[in-house]
Amino acid sequence: MIEVSNIVQYLYCPRKLYFIKVMGLRITRPKMNAGKEVHENVARSIARKIEGEILENVWKARDTG
Repeated sequence: MIEVSNIVQYLYCPRKLYFIKVMGLRITRPKMNAGKEVHENVARSIARKIEGEILENVWKARDTG
């Protein structure tokens, strides 16, 4: 199936689409890497918070039970 974004990319630069789809190369920019890092940090922070809440609930259940 051909995606609309592939058509747009081809019209912009056929060679770039070839490198991405055929050669499997990924083009990244510094802002993309920074955004990815921010998302990973947020995900880790949320995971730690959830872990802490679960452990807190386990300790509360243990103390009352």
